[in-house]
This record gives sequence, C-alpha cells and structure tokens, in this order.
Amino acid sequence: MTNSNNPAEIGKKQLLKQYGIFCLPADILLSVFKHFDRSDCLNSMAVCRIWYDNVPQYSQHLWKHLKMRRLDYYENNKRWQHCIGGHVKVVTFDKSSEDETLAMMQILIDCNCHEIEFLEFRSCNVFATKKELFLERLRQLGIQLTELKFNNHRTNLHFMHLLHICPRLVDLIYIPTQMAYNDGLYDVEPDVLEPELPKHLEFSSLTYLCIDGYIDKRRRLEPILQKCPNLRYLVYSSGERGTYQGSVIVPSYQTTMMDLDVLFSWCPKLLYLQANCDVFSGYREDFMEWSDTKYQSVTELGLRYLNTAETEGYGTEQIAPHIQRNASTLYSLVLTGPQQTTLQEPQNWSVILGTIYMPQLRKLQLRGALIESNALIAMLSRCLNLEQLFVMIGGLSLNLSQALQNLGQLKQLQLAYLKLEFDGIHEDPAARFFNDLAARGSKLEMISLYEIPHIMTDELLAAMARLPKLKVLKVELDQDRCTDDGFCRFVDMLDGTAVENLEFSNMQYIPRETFDSIGNLTRLKTLRLISPRGFGIPVYADGNGLMRLLRKTNVDELYFDSVRLFSPPDSVMNMLKREPLRYELTSLDDYAADFIQNEYYVKIERVRD
Repeated sequence: MTNSNNPAEIGKKQLLKQYGIFCLPADILLSVFKHFDRSDCLNSMAVCRIWYDNVPQYSQHLWKHLKMRRLDYYENNKRWQHCIGGHVKVVTFDKSSEDETLAMMQILIDCNCHEIEFLEFRSCNVFATKKELFLERLRQLGIQLTELKFNNHRTNLHFMHLLHICPRLVDLIYIPTQMAYNDGLYDVEPDVLEPELPKHLEFSSLTYLCIDGYIDKRRRLEPILQKCPNLRYLVYSSGERGTYQGSVIVPSYQTTMMDLDVLFSWCPKLLYLQANCDVFSGYREDFMEWSDTKYQSVTELGLRYLNTAETEGYGTEQIAPHIQRNASTLYSLVLTGPQQTTLQEPQNWSVILGTIYMPQLRKLQLRGALIESNALIAMLSRCLNLEQLFVMIGGLSLNLSQALQNLGQLKQLQLAYLKLEFDGIHEDPAARFFNDLAARGSKLEMISLYEIPHIMTDELLAAMARLPKLKVLKVELDQDRCTDDGFCRFVDMLDGTAVENLEFSNMQYIPRETFDSIGNLTRLKTLRLISPRGFGIPVYADGNGLMRLLRKTNVDELYFDSVRLFSPPDSVMNMLKREPLRYELTSLDDYAADFIQNEYYVKIERVRD
C-alpha cells in the first residue's frame, strides 16, 4: 500500500491536480494531440490557464500551414495567435485586400513567425498603394523564405527589391490576372521610396524564376538574370499572344524576347526554359513532370526542357542553334508556330529536325510548327526513347505506321488536324495498325485523336480497346462509320481494363445499354461526352440509364457539353434533385436548360466523404 502521508505522493497528487493531463510524458501528450484538429485545440484552450499555456506547444504540427483570408478572425483571436510562432512554415493569403493583407502580415510578425519558408499571395491586391510598407513587412517575414508566389495578381511588382529583401529565396513565381496585360504595365519597375539597391547584387540562391507576363527584357528582365548564375528553371513571357487579349492591348514580343545566347551566358546552368509560349499557364502542367527531380544535383550542363514559339523576328535562326547545341541532353521539346494574329509565315523546320539526333528525348510537341512528313518520320526514327508525341499541324499528311515504327517506349499519342495514312492495303488499315500494336504489347497509355477525317470506325474502337496499357482515350466519332451497336461492343470490351478517362466527341445518342456497360468499368474516373458540331445540337441520352449509371459507378466526373434526356424527357438538374445520390451538379451554364429542354455545359461530380 502507498503511504498517503508520503511527501512525494502528496507532491504528485498536487502536481496532478494543478496540471492534470500535462503531467504525462511529452511523447504520450504528443500522441494524444495528434488526434486533435485546430478547432479542438482552440476550444480546449478555454478550459483553464494551464490548458491555454500548454496546448499550443503540443499542437505545433497543426499550425505549420496557414491559409489566411479574413482579418476579423485573426486580429482579436488571442487563442489562435498563441498557437502560432516559429513553427509556422507555409502561409497563403487568399483574396484579401491590401490593408487586410498588411494587417495579417503584422500579426504574423508580432507572433514571431520568422521561420516561414513558403509565402503565397493569391488574388491579393498588395503593392498597389502601400509599396514601402509591404516591402518592410515582407523583409521581416522573409528571413528564411525560400519560395515566394504571387498568383492571379493585379498589380506590378518591384522584382529586384523582392529578391534583395529575401536573401534565401529559391523560387519566385509571379502570375498576373489575365486582364492585367495593360499596355506598358510591366515596362518599368514601380516607384518605391526605398534605399537604392547595391550595385553588385547577386541572387545566387535563386533556382526557379517564373514571371508569367510581358516584361520588358532590357529594362527589367535582363538586370535580374545577370545576377542569377545558378538559375535552373526559367518561365517568362508566357501569356496569351496576339494584338489583343480581350479588350486589353498586349505589348509587342519585340520588347520581351531575349537573345538566347546572351541568356545562357548569364545562366549557364539552365535546365528548363519556357519562353514566348502561346498558352497562358501552359507550363504549370509541364512543370509538374519535373517536380520530383527539382533542385537535384545535376553535374552535366545542358538544357533538358525547351518550350518556345515562333513570332516576328524570332524563329528557326534564333531557336535552332540551341536545339542543336543541347540535342544530347534535351528530354522535352515543345515548338509552336506563329499565331495567325502575328501575320508571320511559319518557318520550315524540316532540315533542322529531319537531321537531328536527340537520344534522350522523352517528349515532343509540335503545334503548328511547319515540317514535312518525311522529315518528321526521319526525326522520330532516331528518338528511340520517346514517350510522349503531340503533333498538331493543319494539313500535314502523316504515315502513322512509319512514324511509330521505332517508338517502342511511346506512352502518349496526341494527334490533331492531320491526315493519317497507314502501310498496307486493307479494308480498315487504321484498325489493322492498332491491332498490330496491341499484339506487340504496346505501352500506349493515352490516345487522343481530334479532327482526323475519315478514320474512326467500330473496328478501330475495338482495336484500341485491345491495347493492354490503355488508360486515357479521347476520340472523335464518325457518324457515318460508327454504329450504336459497335460503340456498345467497344465499351463492353473495356470491362476489366485499366481505362480511367474516356472522352468522345460527335456523340449523338446514348441508350440505356451503353450507360449499363459504362457502369461496369470499375476503374473509370472521368467520362466526357461531347455533342455533334454546332451549338445547340445535343447528345440524346436515356435519363433512366444515366441515373442507373450514377447509382452504380465510381466515376468522379461526368460531363456533357449539351444534353437532352429522354425516357423520361426531363433535365439532369431535376433528376438529381429528386433522387439522393453521391453526385451533385457542380457546373451548368447560366441559362441551364432552354425551352426545348437542352442543358448546356453539364458537369456532374461525385460528392467526397
């Protein structure tokens, strides 16, 4: 028996009475607080002073990532402020005004959040009027900052000052709003009442720079790049091209394109270059492919990724030498021809690409870049490790049998606006070709064929269904050569396969039997059904069949660009309202259904638990 008069026992009881659960060993307390969420912590801090003082130190893991939006929640919330501190590593300010953002930054400073590594301003209007105050608060928060991001930003920024006050910065990302391309907006640095920058600055830690806007190369971009000897990833001037963007005039590319020889003399370690690109934000998807290897030590110099587009005064003469110089190291090459708005004739790449040898190339995209068929086939015959091929060149006749002959590693095939030819004399040479690929154990995981005339048949669909690795199929059906019965047989053939994503254009009619077959595809995640050409021409779909599909399937997303239900003649909106399912209507055009019950841009998504 224990002696109740033992001073040690009395001390333990008093300690337990005073501190309660916090007398337990630290490892046990940490295990307990792993089951708390933020709301649990804040509520438990109201129990007493002991809990108020101790809960924050055992719940630091919950406060490493902050998303701050409403100032009124944070400024008088003492419990929340007591939970944050030096353990906060990631902060995102989301859709707050300039004054609100500045006030929330000050709260972080007052709470000693000086170890932040990632800071993002998302749709915030900072640097609009109170530039100096913003820079001062960023200076205090940016001591350990390695990643700084401005997403959907509305105002011009002083990039040199940002880099100067964040000495450890590795990533700087600036993505403006699409309506921010006012003529001349980015030609000069905004005025700030800051001390003059040192003359011999060097941003040696900067590895990734993305300025997704039309920035004057001589006055703004070049002074930055001259100070970035270790830069490896560069994205700039990748907004939508053309004279107008909506109603906003876009500056000329003559002010934004840089001499690549000069660029590589300043940044000899560049691995990834995306410049003068035609797709606003197109690099983001591409860059994800590189995220796993980002910042890894690379001893061999040479460009790994090049994505660029022709424009006036910038074509084969400026681009080709760098493709040739980096031919042995390039993993990805994306070339885009000039936009129609530039009134620039595309330059012929046949001689350059038809004779080049790129042994490491994994991805090739040609979007409107002029090349002859025999030159493209010759190039592909030497790209034995190619995994992704995208060709969109209007009017090009391409013999696919010859083009893919040596591409045994190919995983993704995307073709658009081509006229395809095949070897041999057969009733359906395309079906014969894909049957042969399937028999040889093709590694194709994705096929996308768009605006390819007179190719799609029931037999070709069946041949594609036999491809052993196929996961994604996006094709345009031929109304004269594809039958309803053939389509149903094709879907039945996919049962038990790895297919996850299906998209069919030029659909006319979806009977109940087709929906039932689709419901058997256990791995299917996305289904997109696009109506025949011409606005207002719907896909006719069996309403009961659609509901049976939604009751049965695990599909995450189902999309129609235009649909009219029959059996019963109703709307998707009404049917989903009447029957409780795991799905909800997440997107529908403003006018929903017209007077003849057509619904437009219908997107149905599975409700997450």
